[in-house]
Amino acid sequence: MDAARHLTPLEVGVQFHGTWDHYTDDDRAALLDRLVEMRATWVRLDVSWAMLQGSPGPIDPDAWGPRLVDRVVSMAHARGLRVLGTLWLTPAWAVPSAGERSAPRDARDYGEAFGWAAERWAGKVQAWEVWNEPNSADFLAGATPETYTDLLRAAYEATRARSGADGVQVVYGGTMHNDVEWIERTYRAGATGHFDVMATHPYQVPADTGPLDGDGTHPWQFAHLGAVHDLMQRYRVESPLWLTELGWSSHPNTGSEPAWAKGVTEADQAAHTVAALTETARRYPFVEKVFLYAARAEPGTDDHQGGYGIMSTTMQPKPVYHALRDWLSGRPSPTARVDR
Repeated sequence: MDAARHLTPLEVGVQFHGTWDHYTDDDRAALLDRLVEMRATWVRLDVSWAMLQGSPGPIDPDAWGPRLVDRVVSMAHARGLRVLGTLWLTPAWAVPSAGERSAPRDARDYGEAFGWAAERWAGKVQAWEVWNEPNSADFLAGATPETYTDLLRAAYEATRARSGADGVQVVYGGTMHNDVEWIERTYRAGATGHFDVMATHPYQVPADTGPLDGDGTHPWQFAHLGAVHDLMQRYRVESPLWLTELGWSSHPNTGSEPAWAKGVTEADQAAHTVAALTETARRYPFVEKVFLYAARAEPGTDDHQGGYGIMSTTMQPKPVYHALRDWLSGRPSPTARVDR
């Protein structure tokens, strides 16, 4: 099958760390222009709650954090890109001793900030994700499926209570891997009915294998996506499924890295990425959108983290960028052909 011919209208976005402090507006413009040239239609933008609300009380829309987000989302909107915002990182006042990657003491504080953001950027940010990889202590320390459900419920209810946020979708925080056991616990705790879109991050482990490798019986296999959908059906969750992160990191291996941190060649990064999109379109029609991680190798990141970029630190396209452009244009790509 030709990898360039997808069978369903699958939308593709890219992770954009446009609120990070090393970006200038010229950098943001150049990167977004590259993504438009590649024919991406969405960006996923991580937004720090701590940056928006540095102290308790009403959020000041004229503070530097909201003003920065104003600029970034306006730049994306001006280019016709739709935006998925991810709101995470707890301000110190909301979790006095645990750190910004910890669950807040009161889920309602997060919910109010989430609803505020949904209303402020309605029309420019079409969807907001409730945290990032909440099943991982690296991103939401101290949380359980039950406490995450409290965050999800608070965010959903606060958003629906704001008339200015009508039409803004609330997205379940994409889990690290297809963690159906963790997801099911949130469903049992009452998560169903408190999100518009389900999400997961189906990274493949070992990370130097492709999306067609494995029998789909393990959460860390791309092919375990079917189990996520089966779970949704059992709990009568009729929401679409988005893959809010997916990718392969191109970097050399030393032989000592763990299975999840293994790298691939740039050619294999291109081939695996296009194979994943093709397989998603062919086999998983319940998936509406895929967000690739990430737009570029960010300055200061290590080889593994930076290797996920579809562009270099200087925004030079890698083979995966060209393969994606060809796939999204419906053209065959010699670097990303999949013969199955």
